[in-house]
This record gives sequence, structure tokens and C-alpha cells, in this order.
Amino acid sequence: MAAAGERLLARLSPGPPGPRWPLPPDARWGELTFRLTADEAIACTFRGQTRQLDPDFFGMRSARNRKPTASWTALKALAIERGVVPIADPKQVGRIQKRYQLLGKELRAAFGIREAPIAWHSGDRCYRAAFVISDERPERARRSFAGPRRAA
Repeated sequence: MAAAGERLLARLSPGPPGPRWPLPPDARWGELTFRLTADEAIACTFRGQTRQLDPDFFGMRSARNRKPTASWTALKALAIERGVVPIADPKQVGRIQKRYQLLGKELRAAFGIREAPIAWHSGDRCYRAAFVISDERPERARRSFAGPRRAA
């Protein structure tokens, strides 16, 4: 009886998680277009199909406080910089490298594409996305980081 129960539990237990948006085996990062449309929304297009994605889709939300993770912030930075994030301060390379390596791992898990989605280009001292990404938020939202406006 115990063996039957174990077999049943094994069938009900989820296996290793697969891609959240399974793409065909021949899919390449260059075929994906990401458009940041809000602080917590990205429109992703692949071969004419578009989906609205958020931090939850990518697993980029903290379980503790439900805020987007540093990986989501890195993805937003990539959108703001249109896919190329230059690193001017050599002291920052190690910290930023870890962030973009984790982001790459999470993107591969989400789409199932094996090649690296983001690569370091030492000659240009920047991280460059293998996909198209842009910030399409309204101008007002893009300027929100500058702080409150002063009355004239």
C-alpha cells in the first residue's frame, strides 16, 4: 500500500519547471521584442504573437514583500538603455555582472532558449541584449526618477 501511495505522489509532484512561454526549438533571442509599457509590465512579441508580461511571469517578485526583484530592475534598466548598459565605473563590474548573469538565467528559464540573452562586451565595456528591448512608457513615467517638479 505504501508503494502505491509513493507512486501516486511521484505522478502528482511537479517535475522540473519548464519554460513559462515555451517557444519552438529553433527560437532565437533576436526574434523577441520587449517593450516596457509600465513600471511592472512588458509587452513581449515573438513571431507576431504578443503577450503582456509582469514580474510574476518571470518569477521576479519578492515572496516576502511582493515588490519586483533586482532582476526586474535590471530588465527595466536594459529597456531604458535600449538594450545596451554601459559600465563606466570598473568597481561596479563585478556587482553588475552577477545581476545580469542572474537576469539571463531567469530569461532562459522563462522562454527555454539556451543561448545567452545578455552578453558582456569587454571592448565596449557594456552588457548588450541579444533581443530588442525598449522603454515605451509615457514620457511622464520615464521622467519619474527625477523627483517631484518644482513650481515655477
